[in-house]
Amino acid sequence: MFRKTSPHLMELVSVDSHSSERVLLHKQCRSCGAENLRMIGPCLKLSQAGMKLFLDGQVSENVWGSLYRCKACGLGMRIPCLAEDQLIKLYKDMELGNWSYDFNKNSAWVAARKALLRNWDESDLPLILDIGAYEGRFLQGLPARWQKNAIEPSLHAQNILRSKGIRVISDSLINVTTDWYARFDAVCMFDIFEHLPDPKLGLISALRYLKHGGRLFVSTGNMEAWPWKWLGAEHWYLQFPQHVSFGSRRFFNWFCTEALVNHVYFHDISHR
Repeated sequence: MFRKTSPHLMELVSVDSHSSERVLLHKQCRSCGAENLRMIGPCLKLSQAGMKLFLDGQVSENVWGSLYRCKACGLGMRIPCLAEDQLIKLYKDMELGNWSYDFNKNSAWVAARKALLRNWDESDLPLILDIGAYEGRFLQGLPARWQKNAIEPSLHAQNILRSKGIRVISDSLINVTTDWYARFDAVCMFDIFEHLPDPKLGLISALRYLKHGGRLFVSTGNMEAWPWKWLGAEHWYLQFPQHVSFGSRRFFNWFCTEALVNHVYFHDISHR
């Protein structure tokens, strides 16, 4: 979790190399720009059955890439990887039911709810934003009085969110109008970081929607966990080509220094 302490004006733009699928090919860090990358190995591929279930066969062989890690900021990244417009298309066309979690079995959601309830009780009216809310199950697990908002690219999921009384403010993290800047008490990003081609820009975009002193909750894979050290590029997290960036304590500490935000805490969870 991070606490916002100052405005954020910095921007980084990923450079796209054009191909039939618009993949990002530059072998430099997509967050800090360093060219000092360590190659870990070719990324694990999703099975053909998994391809059909999760991606409907929409990607080809040249998007699996290899896993690299930046020696400067600690970010892990897939190179080459799908460009942002390709990723957005996948999410917009996503059918319902691919990611359906029981709230109390999702460790990140449970931990975030406990943290939120330490700051606001059930009678308060905090303004909460869930980025990549999908069908809204995390927001539904929060107290009924809380004001719930979402950013969600899937057109099918947007309709479900609205039917549950959750306000959809945008289909993209970077396409929200400035009217929403500095409005929210808490912003949540569960399993979103790994989908961001430029995670530094994505995190800065998320911080813009927080009030001064607001909280940003981020849940993602940790490259410094022992399974990553054991499996490397064969880790299961890499079998999805839409997973393009990989965090760690080292990267988030670097980001907090760069973006002038206070790091509040890390919380290790098991993702099953």
